[in-house]
Amino acid sequence: MEKSRLGISIGLFAAILYFICAADNIFIVALITGYILFFETNVWLKKTAVKVLILSIFFTIIVQLITHLTLGIPYAVSIIFSKSSNYDFNLYYFLSQSLPGIINQVVYILQIIIFVIFGFKAYKQKDIKIKVIDNIINKHF
Repeated sequence: MEKSRLGISIGLFAAILYFICAADNIFIVALITGYILFFETNVWLKKTAVKVLILSIFFTIIVQLITHLTLGIPYAVSIIFSKSSNYDFNLYYFLSQSLPGIINQVVYILQIIIFVIFGFKAYKQKDIKIKVIDNIINKHF
């Protein structure tokens, strides 16, 4: 089993990176990815680090898009309910206040599940193929 310069196996190193991503700490992921790209020699570990960073950025963008798109939900719901004579406050509150938060939580839980699964795969030095990301990474390595 190949070891990194830190003395841990490269599989464990990649798994740690995925698990940090599951904790949603993109800054630490970027720092560790930078370290791996500059100081580690294993190509699989470098590709995995870049993949983790790309996936982390992807989920950050998705959450931000959902947040900004759902900001308009309360306004749209208020327009719909202002035209209605049957005003159901519970439905209005759910659609305008709770639904955006629920959507973000579902995406966040999905992110955690994906990164944990990828982390256990990385520990065994295996990879889950994501064709678009893998093609970009393979083109540059």
